[in-house]
Amino acid sequence: MNKLVLFVVVLLFAALEAKTPEFIELAKKLHEECNKKSPITPEVVAKVKKDAQMDENDDALKQHALCLAKTGKLVDENANIQNDLIRTYLTKMGLEKDVVEKAIEKCSKVEKGKDEALHVVRLHNCYYKSIPSEYIIF
Repeated sequence: MNKLVLFVVVLLFAALEAKTPEFIELAKKLHEECNKKSPITPEVVAKVKKDAQMDENDDALKQHALCLAKTGKLVDENANIQNDLIRTYLTKMGLEKDVVEKAIEKCSKVEKGKDEALHVVRLHNCYYKSIPSEYIIF
């Protein structure tokens, strides 16, 4: 489970620049698991990978993102972000501490919206705008 938690941090907010075969396999397994609960099409995945932004109006994508975030403990049961985990991981990934702190400060203020899934999507989009794009993956 610890590998899964670590992966989801990577999946939603920060990515390894060089994706290892293990990383790719873990990503596939996690998406498959969440796709059983909240299916998304390969076209949606491709669009997110291309744009690195998630569509706030895509209900299936929002539910999928929520599944990934909760499974990985990125957010608690009320979709509150777990900043300590994000801080630790991004710093270990080599992102400068001041960049990490600015991103956490900014993204901690993201409006929750009408539901938890929307909040998770907004968090993803905030981090995309706040850290270098090579740290973003879906």
